[in-house]
Amino acid sequence: MSRAARTLPSAAPARPRGTRAGARHGSRRQGRQPMHETMWVRSRAEAPARFVFSGGGTGGHLAPGLAVAGALTAGGAAEAVFFTGRRPGEQSFTRPNGIRMCRVPLAQPRGLGLRFAVELAVRAGTILRIMQTLRPQACLGLGGYVSLPGIAAALLSGTRVVLLEQNAVAGRVNRMLAPFVDCVCTAFPETEGLGRAPRVVHTGNPVREDFVRQRHAGPPRAARSWKKIAVLGGSQGARALNEAMIAALPRLAALRMNLRIVHAAGPDAEEVRNAYARWGIAADTAAFFPDIAARIRDADLAIARAGGSTLAELLVLGIPAVLVPYPFARDGHQAANAAWAAREGVAVAYEQRAFGPEEVAAAIKSLDTRAEAWSARARRARELGRPDAALAVACAARGAYTGGENR
Repeated sequence: MSRAARTLPSAAPARPRGTRAGARHGSRRQGRQPMHETMWVRSRAEAPARFVFSGGGTGGHLAPGLAVAGALTAGGAAEAVFFTGRRPGEQSFTRPNGIRMCRVPLAQPRGLGLRFAVELAVRAGTILRIMQTLRPQACLGLGGYVSLPGIAAALLSGTRVVLLEQNAVAGRVNRMLAPFVDCVCTAFPETEGLGRAPRVVHTGNPVREDFVRQRHAGPPRAARSWKKIAVLGGSQGARALNEAMIAALPRLAALRMNLRIVHAAGPDAEEVRNAYARWGIAADTAAFFPDIAARIRDADLAIARAGGSTLAELLVLGIPAVLVPYPFARDGHQAANAAWAAREGVAVAYEQRAFGPEEVAAAIKSLDTRAEAWSARARRARELGRPDAALAVACAARGAYTGGENR
C-alpha cells in the first residue's frame, strides 16, 4: 500500500453479536474461548478470500472487471462483490459464478459541486459499512466516476486498492487516485497520466473468458470464398458507424463481394437490419450480442470504435481493424488507443469526420486487393493479444504479481 494510503484509519474488527469486551463466560474459566466466539473465528478462517470491485457504467469498464473476478473465483477459491451503477448496459453481461452485484447508483457529476460531494459521501459510507463486514483482501477500481465511492470506502477501511486502467491515457478518476493506491494495472505498455502512482505494471487489458476460449478454438480463418466483417460500436452502439455502414451499402453491393457481416448496432439495430435486407447483403444484426466472441472469432476485418476493451478483444482474437475513435471521449483516450494500434501495425485509424461510405467500401475492397497487408496485421494483432491479462491482474489483487513495472 502506498504511504498515503497507510495513513488512513483502519476500521476496527467487528465483535460478534451478543458479546462485550471483558465479559466473563463459563467456558473461559476452563481456559477455552466461548463457543460462539470459536464458531465466529472458524467461519472467518474457512471462508474464501473476498474481493470487491468498484466501477461499471459501460461495458468498457465492467467487462474487464468480470474477467478478473472470474479468474479470482475459479474453483471457489474466492468470492467477488461488485459495487456498480444501474445503467442498462450493465445487465447485458453474463456474470461468472461466485459473483454478487450490489447496485450503488451515483449521479454523473456536473462539475465537483456540493450535491455530488454529498451523494459521494453517502454512497461511500454505505459501502464502508458493507466492507467492514466483508473484510475484503483487496478492492479493484475499474475506472470512471462510478468507482469513486467504493475506492474511497476501501482507502478509509485500510483495504488494499488496485486500479485497472484500460486506455492509453488514464481517466480522471484513476489519475486522481493513483498516488494513494497500491498498484495500477495498465492495458498499454505506456500510459499517460500515472506519473505519481507508486507502482504501475503492464498486465494487458483483461478480456472475458469467451474470447480466450475462442482464441484457442482452432485456426481463426480457413480458406473460403467469402469475407466476414465485424462492425462493433461498443456496448452501447455507435450512431456514426451505423450511418457510415448504411450509406456504404450501395457501394458494397456494387463490389459484388461475398460478404457476411456481424453488426452490433445498439439502439439502431432495427434500422440497420432493414438496410442490409434492402440491399441483399447477408448480415447478423442485433443491439448487443452476448456471444460476440464466437460470432466474430473468424472475422477478416473489424470496423470499430477504439475503446480499450474492444481493442483488447480484437487483439486476443487476432482481428485487424479499421478504428474510428469516439471524438468526444474525455481526454481523447480513444484517439490515443487508435494511434497506438496504428503504430503497432494492427489497425488503420480514421477521425470520425473523415470516415464515410467511401472509406468503408475502400477498406472492405482492400481485403482482396491488399490481402497480404491485412494478413500481416492479423498476425501482429494476435502477437499483441494478452489472453492471460485477467490472471495477471488477479495476481496483482492478491499482492503476488511478479511482472515488471512500467510507466
